[in-house]
Amino acid sequence: MKTVPALFMVVRVLVNPATGSCDALKDQVGALLNDVECPTPSAWKVFGGYQIAPNLAVEGAYVDFGEAAADGAIPAVLGLNKVANPASLTSQATGFNVAGVASTPVTEEVSVFGKAGLMMWEKESAATIENFGPSATTITQKTTTDGVDLSLGAGAEYKIDDNWGVRGELEHFNGLNNNLYSVGATFSTF
Repeated sequence: MKTVPALFMVVRVLVNPATGSCDALKDQVGALLNDVECPTPSAWKVFGGYQIAPNLAVEGAYVDFGEAAADGAIPAVLGLNKVANPASLTSQATGFNVAGVASTPVTEEVSVFGKAGLMMWEKESAATIENFGPSATTITQKTTTDGVDLSLGAGAEYKIDDNWGVRGELEHFNGLNNNLYSVGATFSTF
């Protein structure tokens, strides 16, 4: 059986996107803010890769984890405010990922895979407190952090024909403490 390297690309529709950002926000502000609400952020991913052997590929991806937000109110503090202060914390992250992917066929159409790589990420956060102090000032503090950390993943792919497939996977991005659960279409160019 002759193997031909394949170039592939996918645009993902995420079933349950980034989970870690909101949990981290709740941990940071849960003691200060009342009724912390964290809607699930929408996220997306595009990747391409090259199959260098029948069961081994290299993938590169751009991931936008979406924006997580927590809203609430800081209770009144004697001597500073007579009323509670509306407050919010937002966080958004993006990154580039490179991973090696090892796969094995289960049937002619279905294969399972595992992947490990590195994610170069950047995260921007902003905390806002409204009506703070005697002058009722709005204060906003912005921070940016970045890093390069381990990424791991596992999943399965169903091959529709020689070019098209459907792929589902779970990925964990260590530095951001984010998990992505995704389903997407793959297209092999040759």
